[in-house]
Amino acid sequence: MKKAKAIWEISPQATVYTNPEVLNIFSSEVHWWLASKGEEEQCLWPVTLNEESLVFIPPFSYCQSPLWTPMGMNIPYHRSISRVVTIYETFIERLIEEYGQVKASLHPSLFDVRAFDWWNYGKPLPQFKIKPRYTAVIKDIDLPGEELKRNFRTNRRRELKKFHKIKEHFYFDDQCSAQEFITLYRHKLNIEKNVSDDDLSVLLKIVNHGFGWILAARRKSDNTLCGLIIVFNHKCTANLVINIVLDEYKKQGLMAECIARTLVEAKKRKITYFDFNGANSPNRGDDKHSYNAEPVLYFDIEYPYYENAS
Repeated sequence: MKKAKAIWEISPQATVYTNPEVLNIFSSEVHWWLASKGEEEQCLWPVTLNEESLVFIPPFSYCQSPLWTPMGMNIPYHRSISRVVTIYETFIERLIEEYGQVKASLHPSLFDVRAFDWWNYGKPLPQFKIKPRYTAVIKDIDLPGEELKRNFRTNRRRELKKFHKIKEHFYFDDQCSAQEFITLYRHKLNIEKNVSDDDLSVLLKIVNHGFGWILAARRKSDNTLCGLIIVFNHKCTANLVINIVLDEYKKQGLMAECIARTLVEAKKRKITYFDFNGANSPNRGDDKHSYNAEPVLYFDIEYPYYENAS
């Protein structure tokens, strides 16, 4: 783990989701595979396993990706494609041999996916599933709070004005128990997802280990949790993991207010890159872009995938 942390520290693909300390909280077991050329460390690939020792991407995680070292990436173009393909092919062979499958959510900087597209090229064998995905990102939040809000879509600015009329009924803090979170998520919002209570609790555990923060919106009359934002962060990047508000307060502007406050808090923490963690459905994509976040492409890869096999 010590070597993994050292490579993670210098990799351009380092995110909070590939931090060895965070992955050890997220999953039952983590294996680190390293590709080297001589004494030169080139690329590190983390593999997370669940309790059944199966490869999986932990719920709510994002960009669980190979980590290239600067030495591995700084190669002239006339040599880079052969080097990258060779390294990825070596990883693929070893991972298939060890686990029978390959799964990753590639960092946006790893947009050249030809090595995966060419795997078993021209053969009647299983192919990789390569799925283009999008997230929504505000790349520069180093703006005054009011200017950030002026960049919101018109309906979001209207919602902020609506909330101003009822704001005396709410207060905000940075405290939330696992049970409060689970109750809000499951029972009050009736969110149906294939996640366990432990999957939800681990998000707060990661924050409590110093890898993020929360914003809890509460009703003053009874301290009821009405909205919750969970943010992970690494250096100058913040990732919005959870953003939920009781339905009865959404149209009154509580969601927009929570986002605005979170962006201001991110600015205080010297964050410059705010990632909404995915924008891959019409409603969620439209919502996240309404805060002036731009689309960013990344790829999910998975093998085996049998749709193209004969």
